[in-house]
Amino acid sequence: MADGLRVRRLYIDSRFRSTGTTDDFEIQLQEGVDLPAGCHAYLSEWQGTVSWNTVSHSNQQLFLSENGSGVSYRIVQVPTGPHDSESLRVVIQDAMNTGKPAGIGTYSVARTSSAGSNSTASLGSAAFRFYTITLSSGTFSVIPDTLLETPAWQTNVWLAGGGPEYNTAAVRSTNELFAFTDTVDYKATHVSSFVDLRSKHSIFLHSSLGNSDSMSVSGLRSILGKIPINAPFGSLATFQHSASPYDMTSVGPTFMQRPRFFLRDARNQAISMAGGHWSATIVFCMA
Repeated sequence: MADGLRVRRLYIDSRFRSTGTTDDFEIQLQEGVDLPAGCHAYLSEWQGTVSWNTVSHSNQQLFLSENGSGVSYRIVQVPTGPHDSESLRVVIQDAMNTGKPAGIGTYSVARTSSAGSNSTASLGSAAFRFYTITLSSGTFSVIPDTLLETPAWQTNVWLAGGGPEYNTAAVRSTNELFAFTDTVDYKATHVSSFVDLRSKHSIFLHSSLGNSDSMSVSGLRSILGKIPINAPFGSLATFQHSASPYDMTSVGPTFMQRPRFFLRDARNQAISMAGGHWSATIVFCMA
């Protein structure tokens, strides 16, 4: 063609990957394609199943400080899996009652309104999408991400108090789903924020094609497109390009034959599609 482009669209389907998993793979093209200088690409459309777990490796850690026979620190591992608000309540309660320090009573977790009422809680009611956690003996606090991600607080408070090591750059906390106070606040009862079962509000399609001219708040430079997730677990998520002439990324000059595509969340954590498939269309143009 006059502008030097032989291929203008690339259709991707994770079922036809050459290597990898459905969330991180390469595709082997039947023939290589030269993408000249000035070539740009954009994500025209994407669709895939919301198949990642509500609680996954990226958000399963509940950081607790407890005051029973003295102040102590521990990380509660919430089991991974897909959940509604009731099944998640059950596994949180069981996990918090496992491995308790001395002087700490029994935790109970109830689905409540923001005011702490649970008299008419029903499984599908948005009004009862809060958790009230009550401790029968002693007090506790769920640590917020703002402290967990602060190296000085980790060293001077958490580790100094006997807490286990964790990575401040990737705390993988349950605060992504529900949070409590913004500080350390020891009480026998805490009411959470709204329980958001959409563990990922957006996912990002990355590619080996780009020239690193996009950037996220976490510094990621290989993003081809941002895909909003407005559907629950098990549903089909879809995306259409904005049609803005500026919503594209530079890809040339390069030779395209075995491109890589992978999915990440806003924190650059891998998203496990659990075998769920997705497909997309990438459009090339000169700009």
